[in-house]
Amino acid sequence: MLRFADSDGPDGSASGIGEYGMTIMRTFKHCIHALTAVLTIQALTSVPVASACSVCFGSQDDPMVQGAANGVLFMVVVTYAMLLGMGAFAATWFVRARRTRIGSAEAMPPETK
Repeated sequence: MLRFADSDGPDGSASGIGEYGMTIMRTFKHCIHALTAVLTIQALTSVPVASACSVCFGSQDDPMVQGAANGVLFMVVVTYAMLLGMGAFAATWFVRARRTRIGSAEAMPPETK
């Protein structure tokens, strides 16, 4: 049971979260158990429906399977192209900043000692 030092019971003693708090915790606990049971039952009963997908269990020559494979390949290519493009853009900034720093150092007058 949770106990809080500043919570007082009806008789003035520290009695934890009180009877009302315990009722709420029990109700919440029952709701969590019921929700877990419902989701477990739903997951176990929906498996045959999901496994009937023609893309997952279809033949390799099916146009739907070929389309899904081409779609995955396209998304991989686009993702890597974007990553390479961002890397090239960052490298361009790095090179330009370096050239600017070197160019500004050469343009400065020599220091006198």
